[in-house]
Amino acid sequence: MVRRRDVMNTMMASDFAGLIPSVFGPPWLCAFLSLFVNAKWGRRKWWGLLLGLVPVGYGGLLLALDIRDRPETIFYFLSGFPLACGIFGLFLWSRQH
Repeated sequence: MVRRRDVMNTMMASDFAGLIPSVFGPPWLCAFLSLFVNAKWGRRKWWGLLLGLVPVGYGGLLLALDIRDRPETIFYFLSGFPLACGIFGLFLWSRQH
């Protein structure tokens, strides 16, 4: 008889350390891109609107998941920052030239 190990007992917190940049990195990159591009070239263009909506959606989803699971305080900042940058990017997108 083969004895199976319980996966949850052998899983360490350090196993997930590599996921933090891959989960929170793309929304941060898109948030900064939204701010810079919409401030210069993306005003009133369809791709500028899309570039502003992506970090709002992704940051909002991460923030909703964080509020549901009650993580460490830093994760609220990591997920709320792209949301705030995306909203400000949409404000920059809506301005006149």
